[in-house]
Amino acid sequence: MNVQNLYSENLPALTSGGVVVVPDRNNATPANRGLTLTAATFFIPLNVADESTLHLTLKWNAAFAGTITVETTDFPATLPVAGGLADDVTDYSTTAGDWEQENPTTAYVSTSGTGNSATNLTITAGGTNAGGASFHIGNFGAKRIRLRIVCSTGGILRVGCNSKRPGETG
Repeated sequence: MNVQNLYSENLPALTSGGVVVVPDRNNATPANRGLTLTAATFFIPLNVADESTLHLTLKWNAAFAGTITVETTDFPATLPVAGGLADDVTDYSTTAGDWEQENPTTAYVSTSGTGNSATNLTITAGGTNAGGASFHIGNFGAKRIRLRIVCSTGGILRVGCNSKRPGETG
């Protein structure tokens, strides 16, 4: 079977105002490839509407400190209106009820680096050592999914994503 995975090794982010933050994908030093984030809230939309299995790998430098959570919604990004489309629920919306945190007690998230941890599906980067996290999300039915990054101390964060449609292997 030809696998049509959605894949990215270095995803962009959005600020809470909708400004795109582009990752450095070409830095000569691999540890510096990724998003350079400041102390603020960022969102990484994962465009996986028809996918049922998702894997994420996150990597950060020693300076980065913050909390990373997974959120979902079934509301559309835009709605048809006379003359075109209008925003409904943006990828960077902070309006209560637009996006809901997924934090199952059965989630398994592996983390590396001293001072970094995960509780359920909430990842904490301690800001004292470089590290990373890896986790799978399977059998989800949400229309849209995103990461919310609340960065308390700026640093570099790299996010890779791979997904598969039902029945695909490889």
